[in-house]
Amino acid sequence: MPLTVTFKFNLGDEVVDTIPVYPVIVVSRTDYLTGCCHYGVQSRTLKDGKRMDPEWFDGSQLEVVAEGTLARGKNGGPSPNPPSM
Repeated sequence: MPLTVTFKFNLGDEVVDTIPVYPVIVVSRTDYLTGCCHYGVQSRTLKDGKRMDPEWFDGSQLEVVAEGTLARGKNGGPSPNPPSM
């Protein structure tokens, strides 16, 4: 029987971490056999002119601010020109 995973957030959604509160974009998501869903989120803010590495949060710690603020790539895999945030 195939396992169906339902994610709380979609890739490209703008979410806010509730502890502390700051807006980030969902850039990746992972589901575990235990039923947990974790989301890789990245800030729109640059640090020293560079993007910060994504951080991982449990879905229970995030709330949607705006759905689909960034479009998902069509081909997948590495992109030579990633979209700017």
